[in-house]
This record gives sequence, C-alpha cells and structure tokens, in this order.
Amino acid sequence: MKKPIISMIILVLLVTFANYQGLNIVMATSGPNIEQVLAAAKTISNNRDLLEDEDIIAIIEDKNIYKGELELKKKLYEVTNKLTHQDDYKIPFTQLMVEKYELALAEKLGLSVSIEEAQEIALKEKELIYSSGETSAIKMYIDSLGLTEDEYWNEYAPGELIKYVTHVRIERHIIEEAVKNKKLPKVEMHTAETNELYHQYIDNYYKNLKKQIKYKLVDTDYAEKIK
Repeated sequence: MKKPIISMIILVLLVTFANYQGLNIVMATSGPNIEQVLAAAKTISNNRDLLEDEDIIAIIEDKNIYKGELELKKKLYEVTNKLTHQDDYKIPFTQLMVEKYELALAEKLGLSVSIEEAQEIALKEKELIYSSGETSAIKMYIDSLGLTEDEYWNEYAPGELIKYVTHVRIERHIIEEAVKNKKLPKVEMHTAETNELYHQYIDNYYKNLKKQIKYKLVDTDYAEKIK
C-alpha cells in the first residue's frame, strides 16, 4: 500500500526537477531521492517571496516567463548540485521554456488541464495516501514546504499537477504521433527493448525541441545569462 505515497512524491519531484532531457515521465523509474525532494521543498518555502516578482523575462507563444519563477527554479537546481557557473540560468530557463511551450501546445491540441481536473486528481491521491495509513513521507514534504495540509491539497498540489499532467499528455501525444507515422512500433506490452526505444525517442525529441523553441526576450539583462 505504499505506492500512493511514492506516486505523489515522484509526481512533485518530477515537476520540481524535470529538465525533459534523459527523463521520460511516462516510463520514468528513477529520480531524485527523498533527501533532495525535502531539500527542494525547504528551498521553495524559504524563497516563496521570489514568485511575487512578475517582471517578464521572456515570452514563449503567449506564455510569460517571470523573473521570480526563474530565480526560484535556479535555486531548486542548485539543491541538486547539477549546475555549473556557466549554466546557472541556462538550464532552469530551458526547463521553463519547455514548460511554457507545453502549456501553449496543450491549449492548441485540446489537451489542457483545468484547475477542476487537477483538484480532482489531488483529492483522489490524497484519499489513496491517507487510506493506506502511510502518511509520514507526504507529511514531511508538506511541512518542508511550510504549508498546512489544506493549503497543500487545495492550492499547491493542483497547481503543480496542471504542469505535470500537461507534460504527460504532451508526451503521450508525441508517442501516439510517432506510432501513427511509423517512427515507433505499436506496442501492447513493453519489453526492456521497446521501453528503451520509446525512452530514446522522447529523449531525442526534447533535445531537438529545446533547440527549436522560439522565444521573445523582454529583459535584455538576462541575454547573456541564458545563452
């Protein structure tokens, strides 16, 4: 009965850390450990005021990248110790760029996630976790975020779920199109070989996507930082 706890923890950490390179959410089996997840939550708690800065840095499609969310994303990447000085802003900016692109694409494809859908998913996940009796991990996570349980389940989790489920839907769309165009084989039950094949296709797709997404830079002070 521990699966619901793991699913929510993985859900949140994927939203927090995923850079859409080398991480296939449909078939992901590994990711940051619980210590990194809790450290990230504490970072969010300590720097939540950054999100009040809504100066626009760049625009992708009709979606804005705000200064505050970029600065917070940079701090979250620092938690994982994956940044070099030269990539301090480039990596988190790229993640936000893909995230905004996916939200815009989902709207065009009719795949958008409504707040009502996200709230319903959060409620079901909460029920699964609490019915299992294994609540210590999620409670530690909520406490590290500096939120009450009501704030987490009613506000924070649905907001993160919109981004997560959007990515899952876009990734599935990519796979469906690849199968339809015979770029991937149709698979009823995955083997290690077909799983790796799908993984590599998604990995390469997002690597190429990052090079192709066009954005309008608004804040030129970030021009060199995000190169």
